[in-house]
Amino acid sequence: MRKFGVTLVGAAGLVAALFAGDAYAAVAPNGGFGINATGGSTVNTGNITAATATKTLVGPLTTSGLFGNLAVPNGSAATFSTNTLQTTPGAVAPALTVSVPTAGGTLTFRFTSAAFFDGAITPTTAASPGSIAIAFSGTLLTDTSGNFITGGAASISETCTQVALGGAVTCSESLNTVTAAAPEPASLAVLGSALIGFGVIRRRRRSA
Repeated sequence: MRKFGVTLVGAAGLVAALFAGDAYAAVAPNGGFGINATGGSTVNTGNITAATATKTLVGPLTTSGLFGNLAVPNGSAATFSTNTLQTTPGAVAPALTVSVPTAGGTLTFRFTSAAFFDGAITPTTAASPGSIAIAFSGTLLTDTSGNFITGGAASISETCTQVALGGAVTCSESLNTVTAAAPEPASLAVLGSALIGFGVIRRRRRSA
């Protein structure tokens, strides 16, 4: 009778492990999208120079070019905590947050550091165009839909160019997240109980 009771413990744990994925449906986010500034972009120095410290995204911000599993509708609103972003490397203080809609809720990203990814700022001159290429690093902070595992790495890549002095500053932004899937806590817990149950059974059989 005691062996039968232990067998039930192991079997129950195994069944729970097999079905735990249904109870914990969140998946790792893996994808990205572009961010469009409908009114264009400006820099604090007018032209791109070595002293350029900030850029401002003008007008409503919208998403485009979605890829991966984020389920962010193209053309939806992207809400930034500030539309004026630093163009120099270092800590982002206060942190930049970006929120976008997803199926059944909202994704909120938080970015805390910035770094050049294609050399330093190239100033615009009468003879050559200027450019800025900087990336913000952070995480997927929250997901009110419950569709995605939060806490994984995310980045915003920004590239700005200015063809001629006094000309328009053209910028492109893209937000990306590629996060390795983490073991599901619920699955690990019930699988552990199953293994413990079967370990007890094995010891009972050896001692019999």
